[in-house]
Amino acid sequence: MARRVFTVRDVAEILNHWQVGRSIRSISRSLGASRPAIRKYISLAYAHGFKTGSIPPPEGWQAFLKNAAPEIFNPGIGSAIFAELCSHHQVIKDSLEHTNVMTSWLRLKEGPGLGVSYSSFYRYVKKYLPEYLERSTVTVRRDDPPPGEEVQITTIIKLICNC
Repeated sequence: MARRVFTVRDVAEILNHWQVGRSIRSISRSLGASRPAIRKYISLAYAHGFKTGSIPPPEGWQAFLKNAAPEIFNPGIGSAIFAELCSHHQVIKDSLEHTNVMTSWLRLKEGPGLGVSYSSFYRYVKKYLPEYLERSTVTVRRDDPPPGEEVQITTIIKLICNC
């Protein structure tokens, strides 16, 4: 399921509908927003003392949201996950120089103890380091093992099948 990006205008519209007394379900149906997202923004207004049927803030919902939820205007600053990833930005960049996104995530998860999911890590790389996604796959070359320690599977199959 895709993530929906809400603009400040969308959130202000949700709060306008809520303020006049519409139910969460009817707001969801008319605006196409999920009920958990609607509850999130309603709880924000409720925490600041607004209730259903009360008058909206004198400066309007958009000005209220700019002070109460600045992450709506700039999603990167509101995300605790992106804040954690930003603190490791140079390490991530160095890691991506030598490996792909999945391997970098696995190594950073083990090493510095990065506690984010792969999808969050991928979204961060896609937003802030897109040049590393466009590269072809990285081939990690190993030294040749000593004679007799490794065999190619095709050789074994040819010997068994007598092909």
